[in-house]
Amino acid sequence: MGTNSLLRTAAAMYLGAQLEGLAWTPTAVPVDLYVNGTFLGAYVLIERVMIDPGRIAIHELKNNGDGGNDQPPEVTGGYLLEWDDGETADHNVLVGADRGWVGIREPEDEDDGSGITATQVDYIDRYLDDVDAALFGANFTDPELGWRQYIDVASAVDYYLAMELSKVDDGNMYGSVMMYKARDTNPVPGDQGELFFGPLWDFDASMGYGTDWVGEDVPGGLIEPTGWYLRDQNPEIEAKQSSVTWFNRLNQDPGFRALVAERWQEVRADLASSDTYLAEQQGLVVESAIRNQMLWEGIGEDEAREWWPAEAAYMRTWLQQRIAWMDFQYAQ
Repeated sequence: MGTNSLLRTAAAMYLGAQLEGLAWTPTAVPVDLYVNGTFLGAYVLIERVMIDPGRIAIHELKNNGDGGNDQPPEVTGGYLLEWDDGETADHNVLVGADRGWVGIREPEDEDDGSGITATQVDYIDRYLDDVDAALFGANFTDPELGWRQYIDVASAVDYYLAMELSKVDDGNMYGSVMMYKARDTNPVPGDQGELFFGPLWDFDASMGYGTDWVGEDVPGGLIEPTGWYLRDQNPEIEAKQSSVTWFNRLNQDPGFRALVAERWQEVRADLASSDTYLAEQQGLVVESAIRNQMLWEGIGEDEAREWWPAEAAYMRTWLQQRIAWMDFQYAQ
């Protein structure tokens, strides 16, 4: 149940838009695809994640041919990054000794030679190792010596909340966990700049849906609206690259947990308003969804008109139950 709501991406982007700690959240709109007049399904048209003044508004780092962008401050940013176990980027770096792979999405290789340089790859590789060392070091809670000297706090808090709320399968630093590194335009001794979490991306397996390739429920309590998915070191969770992830470690800092609890109280009403938005979206796509079910599931119209509303209702109910559960946890 809940696999075909056609609402999960819309819900995730709505949640992200309520969280100001995320500097930019892609806009997504439902579309019907026709080819030569033939309906080929209902889809979501969404803004591409990229470095751009209207999207991820950081410096675009290019190879200018004279090595100038291989020197500070230019070499310090910007970089668009993704935790990605599949290592699908042009260049992928291993964080720490075995924390997991991060793909460099931008800058990337270019046919004309204007793309990323070896020096830039080496810089961001070492930078992520430094972040990991600070995060897992003995002084990791210290505001000056720990993780806060590298990671933007507001983005970490809001990104974590969005991912924990939605229980997205890959969210535990496994895949589609996006980050970006801004250029350090005012370097001072010991100042490495800030690493930002976001934007949100890829929520097909989330909000009460998560099955493996043979149709079995993903372990770790993914489909339940109760229980933590990212906060603690749940040994049943398979979609992670290391036994202790960055989210696990951040939540070992009482200061981070306090900030998350405080932030929840600030935004929980806005997040709960998602159901009103999803009701509007459901009404907008209902006829497309019915035809989509008939096309891809091979069922008749009457069955589709009964099935799809139940799918949408399951997902909306799950999200409200999840909000209620987290509301209770942060009220303790």
